[in-house]
This record gives sequence, structure tokens and C-alpha cells, in this order.
Amino acid sequence: MAGAGSRHDVLLPGSGRAARGVPPARGGGRRGPWARHDAGFTRTFDDTAAWLAVKTSKAAICQLLRIAWRTVGRISERVSTEAKAGRDLFASLTELGFE
Repeated sequence: MAGAGSRHDVLLPGSGRAARGVPPARGGGRRGPWARHDAGFTRTFDDTAAWLAVKTSKAAICQLLRIAWRTVGRISERVSTEAKAGRDLFASLTELGFE
């Protein structure tokens, strides 16, 4: 496959295709839903990196995705900010007590 194996390719499970980690509109041009605001990677790549940050070790993430640990931190911040904005964390709160 042309382009597979480059710096930020991630193999999509069950598809046999590699998803590019850099948005098609990199450097300007048409905008689309494939990346978060101010992100250098696709939304799928960001979600994968954030999931791996919860489930695996620092060394595994950096080696698998070939990105620096500080980049994982920035990605995790973007993903968690978007997740928190989409839901009210206190919606199911019925009672609040203090000691």
C-alpha cells in the first residue's frame, strides 16, 4: 500500500488500511471534521492516543505511535476537553454533602 508505514500511520482494526495521522488540510485549504481545533493529527489518531494513554505504558505509546510523551499529554488534554464539553458532570447529582 502506498504511504503505509510512514511516521504517523495507524492500522485500522479489521480494515487492512492505514489511517494517516496528519489531516488532509494540513497547512491550509479545505476544513473538515477529521481533526480537532489546533490539532496536528486526525481525530481518530487523537482518540487512539488518548485511549492508549489510559490503557498502556508511556513507552508503549511512544513506540507504537512514534510521538513524544508531551505530545500524548497535549492530545489527551484536547480529547478530555471535548468530552467534558459534551456532557454535564453534575447532571445526575441529587445531593451534595460537606464534612
